Amino acid sequence: MRVTNLLSTTLFSVATAGLVACGGGEAAQDDQASGADAAAAGGESERYRAVVVAEGLTWEEAKARAEADGGHLVTISSAEENATVYALIAENADLWVNLDVTTMTDGEETAIQVSLGPWIGLYQEGGAPEPAGGWSWVTGEASDYTNWLTGTTEATVEPNDMGGIEHYGHFFGEGLDVRADTWNDMPNDPVTDFAAAGIEFTGDLSSPRGYIVEFEP
Repeated sequence: MRVTNLLSTTLFSVATAGLVACGGGEAAQDDQASGADAAAAGGESERYRAVVVAEGLTWEEAKARAEADGGHLVTISSAEENATVYALIAENADLWVNLDVTTMTDGEETAIQVSLGPWIGLYQEGGAPEPAGGWSWVTGEASDYTNWLTGTTEATVEPNDMGGIEHYGHFFGEGLDVRADTWNDMPNDPVTDFAAAGIEFTGDLSSPRGYIVEFEP
């Protein structure tokens, strides 16, 4: 994904209470044993749970929290499963981050307006052919299914391994407030990793603000 900035790295304070919203029903207190002190669940079914982390988190942090919750980051093996998982997050704005940024490449400015959704259990093995080779699920299960965004601009054709550091998957939409069931590749820690790669941007950058846990039957 072609976004970053060199501005704020300030983390927002963590919310102290977690709420579970099940299909738009009554909120209930979240299970503190999840190990996610700042989390609130954004949607839940028998097998999947979407968790909001308001201050944002890295992919590695999301993976650890999902395992502490008693599951793992979601793995998606078909269009039907992708639709099921996306339905949990589609209506919850707290799980999505609007990015309105500009990057400079070879003296030319490119405006990027996209929506970041929660992390999933997709990652790229080190040394794999870029940008689309070596993607794997955290469980090690095999799947030929992918749903990368094929955008309208070069900046939103995914995966694109911007800066050579985008190795983790999440839901992603092209445009502000455009939630979509498509995927994007991102660095583990976008704010820190893009800056370290020397990629200069203007505008505020955030990590995804949530993750999706899958519980095995």
